[in-house]
Amino acid sequence: MSKISHFFHLIVPQYIPMALTSLLVGAVFSISSLPDWRFWIAAFSLSCIVGGFNSFNAIADKEIDRINKPYRPIPSKKITEREALLFAALLYFVALFSAFLINLVFFVIIFISTLLTIAYSYPGLDLKKRFFFGTLSVTFFYAVLCPLAGWALYPLEEIPLSIIFFLFFFGLSLAISKDFMDMLGDSCNKANTFPVRLGYNQSIGFVFLFLTFSFGFLIFLVSQKILRSEYLFILIFFPLLILNINILRRKTILFTKNNVFGRTIILIIILELTLILLEIT
Repeated sequence: MSKISHFFHLIVPQYIPMALTSLLVGAVFSISSLPDWRFWIAAFSLSCIVGGFNSFNAIADKEIDRINKPYRPIPSKKITEREALLFAALLYFVALFSAFLINLVFFVIIFISTLLTIAYSYPGLDLKKRFFFGTLSVTFFYAVLCPLAGWALYPLEEIPLSIIFFLFFFGLSLAISKDFMDMLGDSCNKANTFPVRLGYNQSIGFVFLFLTFSFGFLIFLVSQKILRSEYLFILIFFPLLILNINILRRKTILFTKNNVFGRTIILIIILELTLILLEIT
């Protein structure tokens, strides 16, 4: 039973809800109502992608985790690299197989997600270690491909590009803030992330910049009547996110960084659920 729990921790399950709410946003903004039963197959497929992504990345990050998170399954030797690789391959296979049960468009999006998440950690490509490409790839998966997967349940409908554009710039701030957690290990292992490349304060500045731009774009969508005025309620999340991220300026210990990132994920999930409620009411 303990072995199962180690595999459970390997997939970093706390990232799955964020992928699923993005999936639901894409579906709801395509049909302006809750999706049908196919959503649950899509959610299962996307959960497997997230699990495969994190399992495969755990192999590439083993040296970083020895510094930042020595309790993780691979550096603590609770799971071998071979076991993690086989588990990632299994999750990717199940994701692709279940995606094929929905439709071809959804399968293609899941296939692209598979390639992108593998490229993030694959030796030689190592998108994570290439400045901005790592941030872009993570953001593109969660903020573009996940909502597109929701739209793909109804491929004859118009793609909700406006809300995806908002989520993309919004997601860039989250992707950069995550890198603060791993800054020590990343710098020791030459992962060219924003905090490692630009430094602490400049990276926080980029987080604020992307947050400001995304919420400014939301105001633009309302002003152009692309979204109803009720969507301005979303602006309440802007000061909450700013206050949360601003804590990093004062406290830099790893425990605080983990708390900031955890709260950021929770705020993003609540924001996306609020978007969904506004769209269906």
